[in-house]
Amino acid sequence: MKKLTAFLILVTSACIFSLNLFSQEPTQIPDWVRKRLNAGQYAKLEEFVKNFPGGGDYNIFKRRDLDTTGLYARLSRAIENLPSGSRAGATFSILPHNKIKFPYKTERVEYVRNSYIIYSNIDGYDAHVTLDVTCIVDETGIPEILKWEARAKSFSNIPVWFEPKTDLDPVYLSRFKFEPQSNSFEGYIVGTLYFTDPYGEEHKEFVSENFSIENY
Repeated sequence: MKKLTAFLILVTSACIFSLNLFSQEPTQIPDWVRKRLNAGQYAKLEEFVKNFPGGGDYNIFKRRDLDTTGLYARLSRAIENLPSGSRAGATFSILPHNKIKFPYKTERVEYVRNSYIIYSNIDGYDAHVTLDVTCIVDETGIPEILKWEARAKSFSNIPVWFEPKTDLDPVYLSRFKFEPQSNSFEGYIVGTLYFTDPYGEEHKEFVSENFSIENY
């Protein structure tokens, strides 16, 4: 599967460093990962993570549509291709840390509709809050907003929904506007993200997120 291959490529070629997000010992694999793998794959994963004393990010294994076919062979190749030398404190991760938002989908007709991922579940599940922005850009390059809407999104189709907060002082409610001085959109989203993970457990997460959109 392309997503899983990308995961291994990132690990072996970039050695991304990030904070250890788990409370377990540095090289301990979370118990729930075992449910997603067969015995051979799990044993090979244990061998792989021993190369990263700082632990790592296992959140790709939370994906509902994860395909682990060929994982054992890919982990074997990843271990063989790890660079030599000390990796004290090294961790592996595929979590993005860039706060600048870019559209994951664009539609161009007589108007432009961009969709942005504004917030993602902190535990790495495929549950997000997105912002759909519909606007017209005139000949001077200034956009006129026709419509904007925050909603829930899961790329692997887990049950997910978002409820904007409406019982606050207006100054604290969700807002979105264009700032001519910076030629960017400035926004704030507040509400509650609900979702059911691949194991059937329900989650609720309060969302309060400031963001800036520079590429529209």
